[in-house]
Amino acid sequence: MRIRFLTIAALLAAASPAGAQSHGMQGTPDRKQILVNKDVGDQRWAIALDGDRGTVSGNVFFPDGSPPAFVWCRVVDSDHNDDPRLTVFYFDCQGADRCAATPCGGDQWTPIASRVPISGAFFLP
Repeated sequence: MRIRFLTIAALLAAASPAGAQSHGMQGTPDRKQILVNKDVGDQRWAIALDGDRGTVSGNVFFPDGSPPAFVWCRVVDSDHNDDPRLTVFYFDCQGADRCAATPCGGDQWTPIASRVPISGAFFLP
């Protein structure tokens, strides 16, 4: 499991819009989140960026049909740029497998990467 999460972190850090095979993005009606559905490498990412909270959460789906991984990241720093596409955000990320039995919660999450750099362009059309 740890190897799968390290692979997820490496792919996220290397992700770029040019490398995406398909990319869907939509803002929520309350304009508080950006929803992204994107191929990153051979994985399918379905994540939400919550700008107010400075977090990203969602699922990573694998080509072999194995259960999806759950990811949650929080912004810990950024290199501000007037163009949001050029701003680099740094995330600390955690991962979890699907919940097998209740209660589901915080103790099932494992740190997977620190200071993962992601361009603002990843979250924009």
